[in-house]
Amino acid sequence: MKAMAWAATTAIVLTLTGLWMCAAQERPEISYRSMSEAVQHGAIDSGWIPEWIPASATSIHEIHDLDTNASMMVFEMPAGSTWPLPSHCHPVSVAGIGGMPFSPPWWPEADELAKSYSFHRCAEDPTVGRAQWAARHHLGIRGLFWRS
Repeated sequence: MKAMAWAATTAIVLTLTGLWMCAAQERPEISYRSMSEAVQHGAIDSGWIPEWIPASATSIHEIHDLDTNASMMVFEMPAGSTWPLPSHCHPVSVAGIGGMPFSPPWWPEADELAKSYSFHRCAEDPTVGRAQWAARHHLGIRGLFWRS
């Protein structure tokens, strides 16, 4: 009887571990020290980081879902740097932004977003069929990008 209970417990633990590992593979979370590191690892070529993110971006944190193509990214910018958005990005109010697909710990809280960022809706990416959003911190020190 104890052997059967042990076998059942082991099977449950292995199943749950397998499910957790599959979920982690379906939604990888990756960090890069710089845009050059992101480029070297193929993050731009794979489409998870747009090519129009500034070359000066550092401390990049990105998460994406392989099934839905939803993604989120935050990055730092050196003081005095600029982030010119493409012409297909247009200003919107905080009320006009799309929902966040995930809740990573490095993403700003809702009240900080509302107080400290300006928002832009960008043209849908035809390769993934998702709305795109960008946000710039008012002090120019941080940028956000997400697809929802």
